[in-house]
Amino acid sequence: MTDHYFKKRGVFIITVSVILSAYVVCAEETEKPAEKAAEPVSEPAFELKALYTGEEWYNASGGLKQATTNIDNIDLSLAFDAEKKFGWTGATFMLDGLYNNGRSADSLTGATQQVSPIDSIGPQIFRLYQAWYNQDFFNGKTSVMTGLFDLNTDFDELDSAALFFNSGYSWNSVLDQSGRNGPSTFPNTSLGTRVRQRLDNAQAWTVEAAVVDGVPDNPDHPRENTININHNNGALIIGEGYYHPDDHTKILLGLWRYTGTFADQTVVDINGNPRQDSDNEGAYAGIHKRLYTIQGRRGIDGFANVGIGNGDINQFDRTLDVGVNFTGPIPSRGSDQLGFAWNIAHNSNSYQEAEAAAGTPAQSNEMDYELTYRATIIDDVLVIQPDVQYIVNPSASPGVKDSWIFGFHIEIGHEMMF
Repeated sequence: MTDHYFKKRGVFIITVSVILSAYVVCAEETEKPAEKAAEPVSEPAFELKALYTGEEWYNASGGLKQATTNIDNIDLSLAFDAEKKFGWTGATFMLDGLYNNGRSADSLTGATQQVSPIDSIGPQIFRLYQAWYNQDFFNGKTSVMTGLFDLNTDFDELDSAALFFNSGYSWNSVLDQSGRNGPSTFPNTSLGTRVRQRLDNAQAWTVEAAVVDGVPDNPDHPRENTININHNNGALIIGEGYYHPDDHTKILLGLWRYTGTFADQTVVDINGNPRQDSDNEGAYAGIHKRLYTIQGRRGIDGFANVGIGNGDINQFDRTLDVGVNFTGPIPSRGSDQLGFAWNIAHNSNSYQEAEAAAGTPAQSNEMDYELTYRATIIDDVLVIQPDVQYIVNPSASPGVKDSWIFGFHIEIGHEMMF
């Protein structure tokens, strides 16, 4: 949700305070010319946000079972602008914790690509999600962030794709399914450093790179927050360049690579053990573009994203997703969004061979079709979003039928500045 309402309210309160202070000072100076002027009002340096996200999912047909489930997620974050409080130019700190009840829509469909953006794929958790320090230099052209952070907030991020729930749209699935515990993203984040450099005065051209722990948290103990940097875990290195001249245009290209070794899915060594490969790497490219403008924010945006990776190591070796996002489909509701998207994730030949050898043959791909509508009921307070997805070949297993799953998503948030 946007910050417009609360920022507007904060500006109004501060403005009224300044006017009243000025009036009192003028009145006092009329009676006592020697009195000092009032101290200026300082800007709020802390931003506290609380967000509850709840979802109800019903798998109507296909998948693993016809049933319902609900997912609850609570996120509490505190941002601190040290420049406003102490004059520390360009310094920002963030603490972000979350609770998740651990229930899963994927347990109904069997899909490999997540149906819900708040599906933690694990037990009930309460943990530190992000904790970072960001320092800007040269009037914001250079930015360095270090700590625990979610890579998906900076990399392979397309505005119009953010409307959709399925993980195949929020991040390309080749990267999302890579590594021993996935990359550093919800709900497991890694310790690392990100550097961003704006290349022109208009800040349209940007390059950025990050190095993070290759195994976020501990896959054997999913309830724990764990930082364990060692040679076996290695690191994930990711870099991206993008052109982003306005809110309705973005073109990006990214590369990623793990420094650790990973078991080959089909090749074994002389002892019969899986060969250890050191080339777990991939690339992605995406575009977000305004296709048609009606008036102001109202219009239709489109996006496309492709990803490739090493199929000898990973389940998916290539993905494609496309979609359209209609902002303001109803003239009187300019901030609502209606969207339709489609993605396909291709199972690598090595994965298919390994599954066949294990007696569990796999289909060549998994596909998702998604239709969704996001409605802002109260600005910065309440949002609802019904969603429907049709999943073809969930988990790519021939024994699992195509799934129709219906969801209802609600966000309740509050923000305080002080």
